[in-house]
Amino acid sequence: MLTVLLPGYSGIVITLLLSRLLGLHLPGWMIAVCAVVGALALAGAKASGERKRQLDRRRADAAKAMRGTADEFQLALAKQLRDAVRVLEHDLRRATAATVTQLAPSIAEELDTIRATTETAQRAPAELAAIAVDLDTVAELRNRGLELQRATSVVPGPHPVRRRHLTVVV
Repeated sequence: MLTVLLPGYSGIVITLLLSRLLGLHLPGWMIAVCAVVGALALAGAKASGERKRQLDRRRADAAKAMRGTADEFQLALAKQLRDAVRVLEHDLRRATAATVTQLAPSIAEELDTIRATTETAQRAPAELAAIAVDLDTVAELRNRGLELQRATSVVPGPHPVRRRHLTVVV
């Protein structure tokens, strides 16, 4: 109320001062009407300005409340998302552990098979070398046998070689 009445009083004072400064001798009723019109004009301007300021203040308060609500919502949503991610991570760890536990025996069995195959593959060159040596020995024995067979069939003699059978009594 004071913010509206103060400009009205200023309008009355200005009207009285102007009439005295200009030296106008106006009747009292004219001065009163001019003072009232001036007071009403200044009071109206002040009231509309005050309404605009209140409207701006309400808008600013509403924007501030909206920002606060949005910030609170964002914080609550971030917390819920964090909690959901933690739950999902926990479920994933539990499922992974169960799967590893379930697959561990078959993985160990496959690992043992692979190890045995690897050891066999590592021994293969040495075994192949031993077989090659054995084959060479067999080839030498065969060659000697063939030489002996040729040597015995070429030798001329009065009688062919008789074979004797020995019987061993125990």
